[in-house]
Amino acid sequence: MLGVAAGVAVGGVVAIGVGDFGHNLIDENWGADIQQHGVAMGVVDGVGNSAVKTGKDLGHMASSVWHGITSIF
Repeated sequence: MLGVAAGVAVGGVVAIGVGDFGHNLIDENWGADIQQHGVAMGVVDGVGNSAVKTGKDLGHMASSVWHGITSIF
């Protein structure tokens, strides 16, 4: 039973991460990245920026969840 709950939790985190990464890709300033670095490196830079933002978002989410859990006890 614990394995099922862990699987559901991991699946939820993956789904949130993928959705957040997609959102960050949409919000990325692609024109500025491409103008500054050229097409190929601009795309690489934009994807990298989006990945970093997603990591920070997931870190903030984990911190918020932890604070919520500890505030109950």
